[in-house]
Amino acid sequence: MDKKLIIIDGNSLVFRAFHALPPMKMNDGQVINAAYGFFTMLLGLIDERKPDYLAVSFDLKGPTFRKEMFGDYKGNRQKTPDELLSQFPLIKEALHNLSIPILEIQGYE
Repeated sequence: MDKKLIIIDGNSLVFRAFHALPPMKMNDGQVINAAYGFFTMLLGLIDERKPDYLAVSFDLKGPTFRKEMFGDYKGNRQKTPDELLSQFPLIKEALHNLSIPILEIQGYE
C-alpha cells in the first residue's frame, strides 16, 4: 500500500495564520495568534488528509539561491513584525514536542 507524505511550508502557514486572526495573548503578554492558527490549520490538514508521514519546513535567515540569482527577489517586503517573529520558537518547540520533524536547509526556502 502506498504511503502518504505531507511537507508543510511552515513559514507560509504561520504568516497566513498571523494575518488571518486578531491578536491573541497569553497571561504573560506573549502574542499567540499565529501559533494558534498554525496548529488549528495543521490539525485540520492532518484530520482531512491522514498522512502516514508529516514534516514542516521553515526558512532559515541568510541568502537563498533565488536571492543570489535575482537580486530584487522579495526586495519590496516589509519587515516582519516582532509579534510574529516571537511565535516561531513557540511553534517549533511544540512541533518538536509532538515529534513532528522540522526541515531547514540553509540557502533554500
